[in-house]
This record gives sequence, structure tokens and C-alpha cells, in this order.
Amino acid sequence: QLPSEWSRFKSVDGEFVNVMRRISSRPYAMEALNIENLQKTLERLGNLMGVIQRALGEYLEKQRSDFSRFYFLGDDDLLEIIGNSNEPGKVLSHVGKMFAGIASARIDNNAITSEDDIVGRFDAMISKDGELVLLDNALNVTSKMSAKVWLKELENGMHTTLAKLLQNAVADDTSSGATATEEGKANFVGWAKKFPAQVMILATLVNWSMGVDAALKNDSGCESALAEVLSGIEGKLEIM
Repeated sequence: QLPSEWSRFKSVDGEFVNVMRRISSRPYAMEALNIENLQKTLERLGNLMGVIQRALGEYLEKQRSDFSRFYFLGDDDLLEIIGNSNEPGKVLSHVGKMFAGIASARIDNNAITSEDDIVGRFDAMISKDGELVLLDNALNVTSKMSAKVWLKELENGMHTTLAKLLQNAVADDTSSGATATEEGKANFVGWAKKFPAQVMILATLVNWSMGVDAALKNDSGCESALAEVLSGIEGKLEIM
């Protein structure tokens, strides 16, 4: 991806190796200093390496501007990701550095086929606590996709999955004021087990806010409505 810099580096590397071979045959410092143009050669190679380093830095900065989560990585980690774009398994070790709540993603090895040029298929994300959340749509990684492309798609898949889970969790929670009874508590536990922990907690907060808002708008029975909401949230907290 940096053809001119790669050629320049190979040239510098070869010339530096030749210089080191010449020096190795003269073990004494004073003898090595007598090598013709040694200082100028080393200075020129150093300047060329500086040019290569700047070009590499600009390239990595471009990659970070294209996918902002690369800013959480050092140059060495980013280079490893770019160099292993077609090996998702090696890139996964860096996912936890880019996403605060995600430790890794699960690869469905049965989906890897040479006919479709698929090198990996992500079907779930894994939290730092080991919780597994299936993606709404599995992501196929092909050999032609760069790491930043499929990482963007994975990030979008995470957002879509969590958004749909939250929407379903909010809609399915019917225990707002019914957790005072054993049946209500059982219904809440059954509902909570259907969703990931963070989604369940957020949905509980959303429904509590909606319940308080609705109670405040109830002019005739505001006090009793708020008491019902309070009873419901206290019941949930007791269960949690």
C-alpha cells in the first residue's frame, strides 16, 4: 500500500546490511572508521529512514481518520491489524482496545468457504464479562476487504443489534407496576433473562422514565400513579 516507500526501505535495508558486513570484518573501531564514506553513508541512510517514517506516519494517520477507533491503538498494533486484514482471528485480539464494552467477537468457522472467498464470519459479540450476544445479521469477511472496512461493518452491526434488542426489551416489559406480587416478580425475571444485562438495565430505566412521565401527566391521579411506579421499581431493585 506504500509501494515507493517499500522500495526505498528495501534499498536502505540492503545497503545497511552491506555496510554492517564490511564493519563486521573489521572488529576494531579505528579500522571501521577508515571505511570510505562510512559517515556520509550512514547519515544518508538515516535521512532516508526519516522520510520513510514520516510517510508511514501519514499513512497510519489516514487510516485513523477513516476509522476513528484506530486512535485507541499504537502504531505497532495498527500495523499488525492492517497486515492481517485477511486473518480476522489475529485482529480480534485488538478489539477490546477499540471498544470499551466488547472483548472480542465470535467467528463461525463453519462459514469459511473458498468458493465465496469468505475468510471469516462474525455471528456474535462477547463482552468483557463473557456474555455472548448474537448479532442481528452475521458479518461475512472476504479476502478483498480491508480491516477498517469490516471493522466498520462490525461496529454498525453492534449498534443495530443493541438498538433492536433495546426496542424489543422496552416493548416486552409489562412489569412496570406489577412486581409487588410473586407472579409479577416471576414475569420480570423471565423478561430479564431474555435480554443482555446492559440492555435489560437500560430498558428498565427507559420504562421507569416513561412511567414517571405518564404519572406526572395524570392530573386526577398523579399521586397514586407515582406510588405505583415507585412500587414497581422498588420491586425490580429488590429482585436485582
